[in-house]
Amino acid sequence: MILHLKGDRKDFEFVKSSLSAEGFDVVYDINGGEAVVVEPILDALPNLEQYIYCSSAGVYLKSDYLPQFESLLM
Repeated sequence: MILHLKGDRKDFEFVKSSLSAEGFDVVYDINGGEAVVVEPILDALPNLEQYIYCSSAGVYLKSDYLPQFESLLM
């Protein structure tokens, strides 16, 4: 079964309570960005078998401008 959770990932209590209630085996994350927003996921799922992080955001320089463009590539 695939379950899509929608909410503010920076609301760490929401993340922990939502994930703990479901007990996921695998997380596919396309918007992690920084370790501080990934850690609550790992904390909420101590028996997690696989965490897949897939994001192209890491190829861009830090910027206050959104959306980012290919011209901002490192």
